[in-house]
Amino acid sequence: MKLKRIFTIGFIFAFISILLAQNAQELLQKANEKLKRGDYNGAIKDYNDALKENPNLSEAYQKRAKSKRMIGNLNGAIEDYNSALRINANLSNSYLGRAQTLFKSGNFEAAIRDYNTFVSQSPNSKHLADILYNRGLAKMKLRDFDSALEDFNQVLKIQENDVK
Repeated sequence: MKLKRIFTIGFIFAFISILLAQNAQELLQKANEKLKRGDYNGAIKDYNDALKENPNLSEAYQKRAKSKRMIGNLNGAIEDYNSALRINANLSNSYLGRAQTLFKSGNFEAAIRDYNTFVSQSPNSKHLADILYNRGLAKMKLRDFDSALEDFNQVLKIQENDVK
């Protein structure tokens, strides 16, 4: 009798967990659609709801961060990128998003560190030239002109290869 009760409780717990995970994924999809349409506040609300269901959804933190950045909530965006990276340190797009947010907030040294991490994790990104350009701009803001010039020269090489 005790074994049956334990099995029943375990089954109920598993069933509820599956339902919550499915609901979190549905909320995540709904939020992603709103983000694509530019409904940033609506997306943030849905990402909040998804994270209530499953607080370990790194994608929800990452995309909520992007939504927050788009409405000018830079500190909130940085916090969300940090949360996404605590869950999964290999999310190169979180490093990129955080770098862009840090750049926008004037924290150029931290932005460069995140651009560096992105480049090391995604050296074949189709956006590499843009990222190197932005990293070069951050270096210029710090008056590191020689290093900025190296980035800009890399951008030219990438663009030259793209034309060929």
